[in-house]
Amino acid sequence: MDKKEPKIPSMNDMGDNQFHRKSFRAGEEAMTNLVNMTNRENNPEAVQGMLSAFMRNHRTLQQNTVRMFVAMMCHWAKLVEQEPNWFVDLRNEASAEFAKKLLKDAPGFPFI
Repeated sequence: MDKKEPKIPSMNDMGDNQFHRKSFRAGEEAMTNLVNMTNRENNPEAVQGMLSAFMRNHRTLQQNTVRMFVAMMCHWAKLVEQEPNWFVDLRNEASAEFAKKLLKDAPGFPFI
């Protein structure tokens, strides 16, 4: 029997709620831009530029940003644990292991 591909969040999961659909699309676009930037600009200057922009933001927005990245990594770690052969190979093995450790020890980020 063939294994079915694991469930990855999609626009179909958003139902008819336009706010949720718009937020989902914005999240996809933001991540695509970030991934594309790191693919092209994998250098210390790009990291410094990201850090500079992050540090100039409001402290609450910094907290929200870290919370979002941790939540995304933890969700990915759960998918990796369920179906490692779908999501992990030698190119991202170290990242997957990091995500699993983060999931195990994920800190809480209070809303302030």
